[in-house]
Amino acid sequence: MVVTNQKLFLHSAILSYLLLLGSGLTFTLFRYSVLPMNMVQPFYGTMAPFQGYTTENYELVAEGRPAGGIWQEINLQQYIPAGRGEFSYRGYNLEYEAGLQGEINLYELYAKKVQAAETRNGRTYDEVRLIRRRWPTSPAGYHYLNRPEFRTDDILFTLQ
Repeated sequence: MVVTNQKLFLHSAILSYLLLLGSGLTFTLFRYSVLPMNMVQPFYGTMAPFQGYTTENYELVAEGRPAGGIWQEINLQQYIPAGRGEFSYRGYNLEYEAGLQGEINLYELYAKKVQAAETRNGRTYDEVRLIRRRWPTSPAGYHYLNRPEFRTDDILFTLQ
């Protein structure tokens, strides 16, 4: 069997690609890499579907309570004009950033902004609260099990 330079180059390229892809997978699963990160990083990025698997879906929800009334859900979609994915990410980002801040309560700032926007739209609330709504994942779709019998609400902040 004759090994040509072209075959040798092709096999070396394929082997290198598989090695780097394997390193990306290893770093995704174990957070360990024998290769320099500048080589592994692009292949680590291809493992994105495996990096954030969870058995729960969630979204940021706001509710307002008028004087002497009951809690009513506020449609945050009108204040964040984006698709569902972007909307969910922004809710997650707010929670992530709120956990990193020291003295500043980002939940309070966001609740005040929502309350002011609702007041401008003619809906006055004495109290506004931010909730992380969680529900199980389902093969039928992201929001399929987002129903009262399946979901859990975690109150993040209440503005009084």
